[in-house]
Amino acid sequence: MKKHTFSRCIVVFCILEMAAMQVWSMRIASHNSFLVTGLLTANHTVFGGELLLICLKRIFEKNKGDDDVRKE
Repeated sequence: MKKHTFSRCIVVFCILEMAAMQVWSMRIASHNSFLVTGLLTANHTVFGGELLLICLKRIFEKNKGDDDVRKE
């Protein structure tokens, strides 16, 4: 598996899971009039944090072949 393929899979999984949880909680709230804000807050915090960590990893990673010092 390539380096960025796993990261892309994780991003797609996190977004799909968050969307599915949102739809599921709206269904529960409409049928039973329960408040599901605690469930959504915990879910979106965990998976949103995972997306943030992947984003920061991609921003701050250094390529092995590139150096910061110019070679002249």
